Amino acid sequence: MVSLNDIQLAAIDSLRNYRTAPEGEKTTNLRAVANSFVDAREHFFTPQGEPDWLGRTHAYRSWVRETMSQASVQASELATVQAAIRYHVGNIVRERMDPDTLQGLGLRASSPKQRSVEKRGRHSEVLTIFGSGGQAITSGEEILLAVGMMDAALARVSLDSVAGLDAKTRKAVREAVEALEERLHTLGAAAGPRRK
Repeated sequence: MVSLNDIQLAAIDSLRNYRTAPEGEKTTNLRAVANSFVDAREHFFTPQGEPDWLGRTHAYRSWVRETMSQASVQASELATVQAAIRYHVGNIVRERMDPDTLQGLGLRASSPKQRSVEKRGRHSEVLTIFGSGGQAITSGEEILLAVGMMDAALARVSLDSVAGLDAKTRKAVREAVEALEERLHTLGAAAGPRRK
């Protein structure tokens, strides 16, 4: 096992390199810092005697603060740097541990990177439905997605807020809802009658 002092020196070096690296090399340095931070967690223990894989003990957090301070990370950039390191730490922890261990720690098996990809996929779906420049939606999957998204959006509209709008805005909302009702009626008719 590498000593905690060596891990700290590696983290300090990577943090200093991050601060001076050109844009394309910053991520490599942050990932190296995150690796060091995960390595350090083996040296800190929970009250149950287990390694502090979640990084929640006071001793571990103090070590991280000391490491950031020795690397001269300024207070103005601290939150941004820590958030970026946490992202990489989340990925590294999930790379190193099996699903049962992750579950035992109360962590989701999907990494921040995987969740980011999934989120981009959801955003892409929304853009496909609402940002296709008026292109017809023809696939059954996309039609169901569009209807579901509209339903979800409308379910969030506060009826009390609508009632509290000024008369001109309420009239505009009513006209938009009437146009929507007509379109929904047409769509429902195209889908055919309900089966009993």
